[in-house]
Amino acid sequence: MYLAESPEHAVAEVLQPWRGRRLEAFHLVRAGLPLAVVDLHLPPTTAERLADLCDPTTLTKLGVGPDRTASRHRDRTQPIARAAWDAGHAGVRWWSSFWGDWHTVVLFTARGRGRPRFGAPDVLTPDHPVVEAAGDLLGMLG
Repeated sequence: MYLAESPEHAVAEVLQPWRGRRLEAFHLVRAGLPLAVVDLHLPPTTAERLADLCDPTTLTKLGVGPDRTASRHRDRTQPIARAAWDAGHAGVRWWSSFWGDWHTVVLFTARGRGRPRFGAPDVLTPDHPVVEAAGDLLGMLG
């Protein structure tokens, strides 16, 4: 399961194919349904077992160079996920390719302990504050 640690990051990931173009309502629809952001709270037993790829000690233990985690090429990143899986981690956390202060989590759902808690869906519209923030960062407002 692919997660973002902030709503703005999650929305930016969805909007990135249209980066630099004007934000339109259709950008917020998939399969005829409106997109929404949902808070997800991982149980501590799962969250504490994430491999934090921002941590030099974790990178050293996994034998991964920091430059490899930022690659957009799956043939470079999948071995990192495999190393985390083989080490018993419940997923990986690393910085976003957008900005270093945004972080992404890939959760290995087969390794989760306990049930995550989901919040209520917050339907996205072009004037939603999170959409406006992400759209502004991607040069889509104008």
